Amino acid sequence: MHRFRRTSYVVLLTAFASAAWTFACSSDDSEVAATTTPDASLWDATPVAPLDGSTKTDGGNSGPSPTCESYCKDVVDTCTGDNAQYGAPEECIWFCARMPEGSLGDKDVDTLACRAYHASTTAKTDAKTWCAAAGPFGGGVCGDRCGAFCKLTLAVCTAKTGTGSSPWASEPDCVTACAGFDYLDGGTDGGGEGANGPAYGDTLNCRLRSLREALRDPARCADLAPDSGACR
Repeated sequence: MHRFRRTSYVVLLTAFASAAWTFACSSDDSEVAATTTPDASLWDATPVAPLDGSTKTDGGNSGPSPTCESYCKDVVDTCTGDNAQYGAPEECIWFCARMPEGSLGDKDVDTLACRAYHASTTAKTDAKTWCAAAGPFGGGVCGDRCGAFCKLTLAVCTAKTGTGSSPWASEPDCVTACAGFDYLDGGTDGGGEGANGPAYGDTLNCRLRSLREALRDPARCADLAPDSGACR
C-alpha cells in the first residue's frame, strides 16, 4: 500500500513538473515575441514624395536626378525679386539642361540635384541666403562660381551652337581669368550685388548677368571676357 502511494506520488510530481516547464517555455516565447514585434512607425519604409516636387522619391541617395521642370518651378517660384536667379522659366530650362545631373542627396556639389535640393528646402526658409545656391552658378555652395560660370559660358558661347564666339579657348583658360574677377556677394547683410548685379563694372556679377543675356543676344558673349566692353 505504501509502495503504491509512493509510486503515485512520484508520477504525479513528474507530471506536474513537466506541465510547469511547458507553461514556462510558452510564457517566455510569448514575451520574446511581444518584445520583438516591429513597431509599424519604425519599419514602414513607404517612399515619401520629394520636397522638390519631382517624380523621384526621398529616402536615399539613389535614383535619377530631379527633373528640370520640377527644379525650375521651385527656383522660379521661391527666388523672386532681388533673389531671382533666372529672368524667365525658359531661361532656367536652358541652363538646367547643361548642368551635371548628380544624385539625390547632393547638397554641396556642382549638380542639378544640389540646386534642386536648395530650391526646394533651404531657399524656401531663407531666400536671401540660399537662392544663390539654387541658381545656375551655385552660389559657392553647389560648386565653385567660376567653375559653373565657365562651363555654362562655353556651352552658350560657342560657334558650334551658333550663339556666338567664346572669349576663351578652353575651360581652364576661363577659370584662370575668372579668378581675377571680383564677386560682390549679396549675402545676408544686404550688401553686394548677387547674381543680378548691374550690367556694368569689372565684376563676375556683371558677367553672370551678361551670360544670361547672351542666351537671347549672342553679341553679349563678348562682354564675358576680361576686356569686356560692358563689364569694366
